[in-house]
Amino acid sequence: ATLLDDEQLAKAREIAGGKDLRAIHTSPGLPPIPLVVFGDAFTAPDRAALAKALTEMCGTDKGGAICREMHIVKFVPLNQTIFGETAKRFGD
Repeated sequence: ATLLDDEQLAKAREIAGGKDLRAIHTSPGLPPIPLVVFGDAFTAPDRAALAKALTEMCGTDKGGAICREMHIVKFVPLNQTIFGETAKRFGD
């Protein structure tokens, strides 16, 4: 048994013997990986400026090249609802 996301399972099914693979359990998707700053290292205005810079980064010429190189599609603002639901499922 192994843990795979949908894309990995689809690719695994393309290799020799892979067509017989099957999912034995599925779960809701996880939220995007967060960027976390602990403590009071950033002020609220600093956090807002960082969030703005990151959410716009992949759409610029220079930032887009960096995002592609790092296989990042985009940055999105925190969705507290999704993170709250995930915390309930997996604990704080």
